[in-house]
Amino acid sequence: MDRKFSNETKVVITMARDIAIDLGSELISTIHFYLANCKLEGYFNPKEFLFQSEEEFEQFYESLRIINPNIINNDNISLTLEAEETIRQSLKLKKEIKSDLVQPTHI
Repeated sequence: MDRKFSNETKVVITMARDIAIDLGSELISTIHFYLANCKLEGYFNPKEFLFQSEEEFEQFYESLRIINPNIINNDNISLTLEAEETIRQSLKLKKEIKSDLVQPTHI
């Protein structure tokens, strides 16, 4: 993975995991990638186009929170099948557009 993904994309993937855990999800899904992209600083940020304010974004974020007492071990949180496919498609897109690395906007 290290050679195919930009540093920013690695941050998005790590943040997606942290967000999934924070929201009480048992799996990392595409919504977690989306939220991570919205929280990424210093890069194209879709939050600016989709939410009128930081408060609106935070309300959306909090609306996704699940109180899930079944989550015991956060070390082994997995991707949903949809999220795995998103990663595969981002690698295909990288090739199609002749990019050296997968960027956050490809996810």
